[in-house]
Amino acid sequence: MTAEQALQAWLKMTSLPMPPRLTVQFGLFTQPVGRSHCGSLCDGPPLYDHPAYVYHWFSCSSAGNLPVTRCWNWLVLDANAGFQIMRLPYFEPHGPGS
Repeated sequence: MTAEQALQAWLKMTSLPMPPRLTVQFGLFTQPVGRSHCGSLCDGPPLYDHPAYVYHWFSCSSAGNLPVTRCWNWLVLDANAGFQIMRLPYFEPHGPGS
């Protein structure tokens, strides 16, 4: 499954619009043991070296008052089937420079 196919499958399941200025990377995804690190944001059992696409995009407007480090969205999708592994919306303090 390509990055585009995985994203389209996820968008179809969620009925969300295509994020603006999207960047994608392919790699092997590993979750820490245990689920306390992400609570309800994680689906399924922890994964180890699992093929995944990681999408990220900036979502704050220039008129907003959030720090830049809180404006990044992260989405991790399974590279084989396109299901969501993890999603971190902009209000989480993750992203480049955090």
